[in-house]
Amino acid sequence: MSIPVRAALRRSTRHIAPTFARAASTSSTSGSTSNSSGLPASSSSSASSSSSSSSSTPPPPKPKRSSAWLALSLVPVAAYYLWPQSKKPLNPQSYSEHAISSNERISPKHVVLGVPVSPSELPQFAQDAVTLRGQHPAPGEVVVQHVMVKNPALMIERPYTPINDVAAEGEMKMVVKRVRGGEVGRLVHSLTPPDNVGLRGPITTVSLKPDNYDTVIMVSTGTAVAPFLQLLAKAPTTVGTQFKLLHMHPLAGEDWSAPLLTPLQQKWGGKLDLKRIPPGSVRKDDMQQALAGSGRVLVLVCLPTQLMRPLCGPLTPNLQQGPLTGMLAELGLDGSQVWKLE
Repeated sequence: MSIPVRAALRRSTRHIAPTFARAASTSSTSGSTSNSSGLPASSSSSASSSSSSSSSTPPPPKPKRSSAWLALSLVPVAAYYLWPQSKKPLNPQSYSEHAISSNERISPKHVVLGVPVSPSELPQFAQDAVTLRGQHPAPGEVVVQHVMVKNPALMIERPYTPINDVAAEGEMKMVVKRVRGGEVGRLVHSLTPPDNVGLRGPITTVSLKPDNYDTVIMVSTGTAVAPFLQLLAKAPTTVGTQFKLLHMHPLAGEDWSAPLLTPLQQKWGGKLDLKRIPPGSVRKDDMQQALAGSGRVLVLVCLPTQLMRPLCGPLTPNLQQGPLTGMLAELGLDGSQVWKLE
């Protein structure tokens, strides 16, 4: 059974400055040297020849590095990651500026950001995508990817997942929610075409061969549905897999996801079973119904930690899968049948 591969990359706001400090710390060398022979003792004598004395002068303290020197050493590292690289194509290692084509509001807190991708960059989202195996996708393998978006004023970056098949459509469409204290979301919501946005990517989130499974169950809430929207957009309908999406009802008046799900239901027909479940912890009977008659099954979970923990156990602090616990373990699944997305 194929085990999906995901990039251990964050879906939470990242502060880059601590990384820069560590990089500077490990690359610096000592700036002072000591005299191996020591300093010679100084002698003094009085006018009278009857007495003399000698005294030792302590070595001067080693010079300390100034905070200004440290700040200057961080500039090249910060510039590499966060300063605009307008002449560079989209790539996972460094940021480049890209003009947006649209920024459509779909709820009081959500927009769909459109960013065109040049023809030379499109293969990165298809045959040239790189999995964590360091290889291009095998035949029939679908690679779900995300990109990092930056707020250069605060040296913050945040991951966002396109909800569409980028290679087929020639642009990225990303749902961005504005939350209190979310500086990247605030920046994105303020953009109007043709403003630029700083991006780096694409970066692999998860990859799988749908035909290796009879059933793929996806569990999500809010904008965490984005990887599943991309998976359903990219996968061909010729696969024999049954997809089941358990997506939590949003708060009243914020059902922004319904218009995005409708085209996918039309594409997949009876091969996509969409069930809206109540917000909060996933109920056991909902999972039992989804698992009934599932055959070779893979369960993909993209939930906040407080909802993921009772269902399947959390990701580890370094974003590894960790042990399978919680409800899915109680229902008899093992680690090869469940994959957690951040």
